[in-house]
Parts: sequence; C-alpha cells; structure tokens
Amino acid sequence: MKDQKCGDCYAHAATEALETAYAIKHGSSPKVYSVQQNVDCVDGFNGGLEAHCYKYLQTHYESLNADYPYAGGKKQTCKYNETTAKKSGCKVSSSGHTSKSVSTMKSQISKQSLSVGVNADSRAWGNYKAGTVIRAKDCGGSSMNHSVVIEGWGHDSTSGLDYWLVRNSWGTSYGDKGYAKLEITDGNGTCLINEDVTWPTVM
Repeated sequence: MKDQKCGDCYAHAATEALETAYAIKHGSSPKVYSVQQNVDCVDGFNGGLEAHCYKYLQTHYESLNADYPYAGGKKQTCKYNETTAKKSGCKVSSSGHTSKSVSTMKSQISKQSLSVGVNADSRAWGNYKAGTVIRAKDCGGSSMNHSVVIEGWGHDSTSGLDYWLVRNSWGTSYGDKGYAKLEITDGNGTCLINEDVTWPTVM
C-alpha cells in the first residue's frame, strides 16, 4: 500500500493500475513499480494526470521501485535509464478512457484496475471508517482533486448499497487498511468517481 507525501496522487494511481495490469496479463505476482519516475519525468508533485503517465510509458519502460525509489514528496531531475528500466518488462501499448458509464467501468474492472479522479473534499473521505460506504450525498465540492484506483465492486448488505472498492494512497492507517467503499451511482458518480476513468494496456 503506497503512502503519498505530496500532490502526486496521480502518479500513485497510475503506478498501481500498471502493477495490477501487468500481473494479470502475465500471470505473475505484482511487481512494485516506481512512482518517483512518473513524478520526475511526467507531471511533478503538484498534481497531474494518469493519462499523461500512460502516454509517457508508451515510449519508456516503467522502472521498478527498487531501481528508482520514492523520494518522499520531492521532485528530482528525471533519472530514467532505459537499460535499468527495461528489467521491469513493463511498457504501455495504449490507454483506455470512459466517462459516466457504470456499465463500461464494471466491464473493464473485470479485466484490470481503473485509475480515477475524485473529489476528496469532505469529512466522509477524511473520517472514513472500515465497514461503511461513502454515499453520494456525503461528498462535497465540484472539482476533482485526488486520484485513486478502483479495484473491484460489490454489495454492502448492511446499507443495501452497491459500491466501488477503492484503493487510496494515504497509507494502511487510512480507512480499511488503505481502502474505502464508494456508492455506485450513475452520472458523475459518487464524489465524481465516474467522471474521468482511465486504464493502461500493457505489453
């Protein structure tokens, strides 16, 4: 579980989606890829887009974290080394995108994780507790300011709600060991989760 130290949530979300996509395609245990490479070589640490990372990784390999470790919230000069990065075997051939389509999201999540933008300006996010579901009415704000990864969906018998299972980048002390559940709704989705959905196709 990754723990961001600055505004590099997009790099965490992109990297986590890549880890899952590669493991599923190649039938291997997940590798730990470099968030820092995406920070240094793509959009920096004051916000960015997962789609920019996927575009960059169509022409560059994604380094292993062991070779390009996280600097804890600092942007460095891009230190990409193709010989070293090539060891990971991970490169992106293309990326997908959808907006406001729950059916497409459910179909795609059966194949791999999805990186999404959300609005996290609410007590529901900050005070999230394991076993609960963040509902659409609990969200605040009208702009995306955080990136997370959808890893699955399910049904909560207590509330009667269907939910997205979301992997956050705020460490294992957050929510349910780093995870949260968001109510599945149509349109923009709970906390805008349906608004900007992307995923990588790896080689």
